Amino acid sequence: EFLLLRWSFMGGFTHTAHEKVGKVWYDVASQDFTSSYPYCLLLPIYPISKGELVEIKDDAHFRRCMKNYCCLMNLKLYNVKETFGFEHILSQSKCKNLVNPVVDNGRLVSCESCEVAINEIDFEMLEKFYSFDYEVITLWRYWRGYLPKEFVTTVIDLFWKKQVYKYDPEMVVEFMQSKSDLN
Repeated sequence: EFLLLRWSFMGGFTHTAHEKVGKVWYDVASQDFTSSYPYCLLLPIYPISKGELVEIKDDAHFRRCMKNYCCLMNLKLYNVKETFGFEHILSQSKCKNLVNPVVDNGRLVSCESCEVAINEIDFEMLEKFYSFDYEVITLWRYWRGYLPKEFVTTVIDLFWKKQVYKYDPEMVVEFMQSKSDLN
């Protein structure tokens, strides 16, 4: 279970679309989400139980597990093909036993087969960006829930302090400390 967790861990999605590389782009904008990290700690539902290894009987059983639980799985993917056209979300480095891969700057475009370790959210994203067949090799499921109340109230308190100090020029040190504590 631990090794599957390590294998499934991925960082943020930062990738250049291949048709945009080598060109100068003007009037480009970006947007920063204020306090996205605290938001992600408070609102999503997380796995809150010990993992249970489940033997998947069929596709309906697999889909029920993904709908009702947090899942960690090892899948074998077959006939993987891009469907989105210019974004490829699966890192080649996270795929094992790749057969005939086509890769775009480290991202998998297509392959005959490969193995991946992902969660139910990753699987939902894969279905949006690729077409593929799959076989469930291993699936762990966990009860879903919010993080403990004590943790949530601490995050809210630290966020509130940061926001109160943010626009007060006399509270720069307190702002930096509360921001550091929150992060």
